Order: sequence, then C-alpha cells, then structure tokens
Amino acid sequence: MKIAVARHAIGAPGSFDEFARRQRRLLGDVAAQGAEIAVLPEYLSLELGASFEPAVAGDLAASLAAIQRYRDDWLALFSGIARDTGMLVAAGTFLLDVGGGRYRNRCDLFAPDGGHGWQDKLQLTGFEKRAGMIDGGDALKVFEHRGLRLAVAVCYDSEFPLPVRAQYEAGARLLLVPSCTDNAAGATRAGSRGSPRTCGPGSRGPSGGHASPPSSPARRPRAARRRSASRTRSRAA
Repeated sequence: MKIAVARHAIGAPGSFDEFARRQRRLLGDVAAQGAEIAVLPEYLSLELGASFEPAVAGDLAASLAAIQRYRDDWLALFSGIARDTGMLVAAGTFLLDVGGGRYRNRCDLFAPDGGHGWQDKLQLTGFEKRAGMIDGGDALKVFEHRGLRLAVAVCYDSEFPLPVRAQYEAGARLLLVPSCTDNAAGATRAGSRGSPRTCGPGSRGPSGGHASPPSSPARRPRAARRRSASRTRSRAA
C-alpha cells in the first residue's frame, strides 16, 4: 500500500476555488503515482483565512468564524477528490464551530465510496490553550479501509501513549498523523512519531467504532513506517 503525506508551507489562496484547484492538482498527482491513502496537513483550513480582507485574515478569532462559510464546500471538495481518485483522503484539519464561540480541530476522512468519518484532536498544545476558543475532542475512533483497520491521531495526540494504545486495542494497525509545526524542533518531533505509521499487534475492535481508553498505563505500541500491505477488498468507514 502506497501512502502520500503532504509536506508544504501554508498557502494564501485568494478564494476557495483557488484553494480547491491546488488540492485537486496535488492529490491527483499522487493518485497517478499509485497512492491509495493521502494525508494533508493539520490546520489546512486556516489557509482559507487569506481569502478574506486583511482585518479578518490577520485575526485568529475572525478567521475561524469566517471560514465556517466554506464548510460545505470543504466537504464536497474532498469527498469528490476521494471519489475521483479512488484514494482515502485525510483532509488535514478544519477548525469547526461547535457553538458558543468554541471550535474543534477536526480531521475529516473521505472514502472513495462516499464514506465520511472524522477524528477530533484531543490534546491541546500551549498555543491552542492560549487561543481560548479551541476545545479538545471527547471520542477516539477506529476506521476500516480496504480491509485495513486504521486510526487518526492529530499531531500532538500522537505523543500520548494511552489514547493511541486504546485505538490500537480497538484494532487499528495504521495510524495517520496530520501535523503542523512552525520550527525545526517541532518538525523533527512530529517526524519521529511517524506519519503515517503502523501499530504493533493487538486485538480487533468494531468497524468504525469508538476506542475505549485503557484502564492502566502501558507502553506505547511499537511504531514503524508501513511499506506494504496485502491487497484487500475496498471498503471504508
């Protein structure tokens, strides 16, 4: 199984259409090279703040509120790309309004058959806490794609062994880690966690279900880059 992981600087599209053209081009290119899964960067949706006037683009709270108008377009864009390319697409993250001026950092997963799932970031970084408007998620999930059980840990979440272990114990054998860093140390740390990566052996969990946190501490499952996988039937959560 070939997996494509995007690594690029934050863009500044002048419109959603410009943003969409870049995503279609990038993902179309990797699909043509045989990728079956594509992972885009955390905070990808914040690029869309550049499509608004400078007063909005330069203010985090205003940008988060403004990009909500693109939510339906976001879902349609990446659902269509997954369908057209035949890839499972982890579309970075979208800062989603959950009411009361609060947001969750959500990674949407899109399957070629139209399936759509998501994983919210659980652990907040110092920046996210200081922002005062981003909440951590409250559920862990495990998905299935072409016979492979997989999970998502958004950036910082991959550094916490117990939630990752819970996903592994629910059957995940591949961990996708969309990440965003702003310095070399952060890039090195995120890279050392492996994105994507595989989990060690363990028990099977329910398809598309939730992963229950473990009741006692344990070692983080062994991680390594996944180089190949057996061909399986097409299905995704």
